[in-house]
Amino acid sequence: MKQFYYTSCRAGESVSGQSGFQIRATSEPLTPEEENVCYRCLGYKISVSPEVPKESLPVKLLFWKHTQRGSLALRSTWLGEDPVTRRQGNYFAHVLLNLPENVTAREVLGLWGSRFWKTENDATISGTELEVPKTFPAGTLGGEGWEKELLDHPRRWAIFAFLVEALWHRTPRSKILVAAEPEDLVWGLWGVVQWLPMAFWEDLTFSTYEKDPLLAPPLVVGVWSVDNREELLRREEFQPPYFGFNTFTGEKSTFPSRCEYLKFFFHHLQLGQGGSLVHFQETLPEEAWQKLAWVEGFYQTFHHPDTADLAKLAEAEIPQWETMVFEDPRRTQRLMDNLFSHDAMAAARKWRNVEGGKSLTEATLAWMRKKIVAEDTEALEHFWNVWFSRKTEWGLEPSEIWPLFHPQEGASPQAYRWIFPKVLRQTLDLSDTKEAEEWLMLWIFRDTLEYAGKQLHTVMRQPFPESLKEAVFFRFYEQYGDMPEVSGSKIWPMYPDATYALMEYLMHRGQPEKAKELFQKLSLAACAPTLFGKLIRGWKEKKSPFSHVQIQEWLVPIFQALWKRPKTTGKPFSLPGNPEDWPILRQIYPQFSGQTQTKLAEIITKNSSPQEIDQNRILKFLTEKIRPKRSWWQRLFPWFSRKKEKKP
Repeated sequence: MKQFYYTSCRAGESVSGQSGFQIRATSEPLTPEEENVCYRCLGYKISVSPEVPKESLPVKLLFWKHTQRGSLALRSTWLGEDPVTRRQGNYFAHVLLNLPENVTAREVLGLWGSRFWKTENDATISGTELEVPKTFPAGTLGGEGWEKELLDHPRRWAIFAFLVEALWHRTPRSKILVAAEPEDLVWGLWGVVQWLPMAFWEDLTFSTYEKDPLLAPPLVVGVWSVDNREELLRREEFQPPYFGFNTFTGEKSTFPSRCEYLKFFFHHLQLGQGGSLVHFQETLPEEAWQKLAWVEGFYQTFHHPDTADLAKLAEAEIPQWETMVFEDPRRTQRLMDNLFSHDAMAAARKWRNVEGGKSLTEATLAWMRKKIVAEDTEALEHFWNVWFSRKTEWGLEPSEIWPLFHPQEGASPQAYRWIFPKVLRQTLDLSDTKEAEEWLMLWIFRDTLEYAGKQLHTVMRQPFPESLKEAVFFRFYEQYGDMPEVSGSKIWPMYPDATYALMEYLMHRGQPEKAKELFQKLSLAACAPTLFGKLIRGWKEKKSPFSHVQIQEWLVPIFQALWKRPKTTGKPFSLPGNPEDWPILRQIYPQFSGQTQTKLAEIITKNSSPQEIDQNRILKFLTEKIRPKRSWWQRLFPWFSRKKEKKP
């Protein structure tokens, strides 16, 4: 970093030794390139009479960044009479160039009124050499209460508001012209660099006073005059690409109607709530401030999610929008109703794969739970078909999906029936029984017994593999079987096939008493056909874990429940239960003990009416010896066959 003074010098006083406007003193010699950069900014012209006190004339504070040769800052003050020519027009400029890269408009504005600046060519300047500045000087502008200084000053607030809108709508060819007192312009600029993020004004350059504003290189240029203030800005300087504001007359360029974010911005500042603005701005990525539409998109998403046009936001390709929105599940949740109530899904499908996709999923599942409780199956179907077709698109591990799908209490059976098979079939491979069983356990056994009973009922009614149903049924018994609520419930009779398998499972584990306890719960008319068939088939095939004594003992109450049928006088009689079970019973009947045969006969006799059936026929049917099939020669010579048969 270098510094030098520039003013009108006497002969032998300047660095070059020449008179006139020269470099009065410098910390290091300037290269030709550096001189060219500085001379574009040094000019300071003004038309005033000598009687006007120089203290009332404008101070020029300038900051400019050359794209290739660094940046510079300067402060120029009016001196009046030239010491050589005795004419009006002398000024004194203190210049800093090759500024550090971290020096921006904020640091330069902070030097307004600072004692660091040298303001005149006096005896304190000895020689032509200056110290090499090691660091950029600290500023003095602002301090505690600066917000009130700006808010309570109408002209400064008006300049600030104009600058914000002009900077917002500018183009690469724009130039912003402000006819105002230099100090008022400085305060307006100070509000910009304090209340808006750096990404918005990072390339901001300015000059508080220029005689020919269109020739000055900075973006924001101040204009001033003692008189003729109505003509400080020409008519064309209020039209694009220029933005003009004459604070002395009130005339200024017109802008499109303020977007919602700018309304929010100015309203909160006027209420003294700048902190909430800073908090919102800090959450936005720097790239978002490059376009008005991007900032407006963030604002609509964060503050008005119910009305934001999400389809347009998706098309705008706002940088990091998805990550910023979806990183907080609570924030994302505010978008859900709007997202799924509009035709935004097709445009927003790419949001599933963003960095914040996991939080999006959590919020989406919360939205789904709400729709499940409300039985809004139309919205759920639309969402499911468009969004949640494959689990991999959400970036979730299988173990993370099911716990998020826990429905709220109070969901109707219709809602359960909708969500459960959808999730199971589209997130699980049902051919992998072990994996499916694990998910079913997560689904069922994570809440109260009442909840688990509902879900068990849902599972058993779905077209899942029987082995999967039995596995879930066994787990339910292991976890809740000893609880009084379950012991007295109607769960077991509802699923006699699974319960009989559970009884066999308990026998194999050496728990006959528990198996008998389950059997007692199943000895009802509704379960009798199933148990009757399974018991006699197990006897015939000799694959039952129950002994013949147990089967005979259990057949009596089952047979009794089976025979308790409504009276059907005058109608054709049919044997109770499954027709294919009676031939099996007839085959194994002779193997029963006499006591069991007697009890079964008593049940038939007691529960049959003579008008419907001759119970003796049934008894004869059961007790008659089954004759073996005869060969052709036995049929040809029946007398021979009868001789071979033994009397029963």
